[in-house]
Amino acid sequence: MHDGTIAQGDAWLLANLAAYYAYASDPANNSLLILTFDEDGDNTPSNQITTIFAGASATTTRPTSTSGTPTSRAPIPACPR
Repeated sequence: MHDGTIAQGDAWLLANLAAYYAYASDPANNSLLILTFDEDGDNTPSNQITTIFAGASATTTRPTSTSGTPTSRAPIPACPR
């Protein structure tokens, strides 16, 4: 967040994307929510860009870095409905 706190960003996501997340989670809707964010303000070589795929058909895989090396992954909590 360039102009706010993490709590404000979390509140924005919940207010603006929770309903679509619930919609995408229903297999009958055949939908996918893709969320990408990049908050590296110092443009370092270790820049981390997160992308989250959420939906009924999304599966969990082990992420890889741009070099193809597996990276660590923190569990993503379910979005409240």
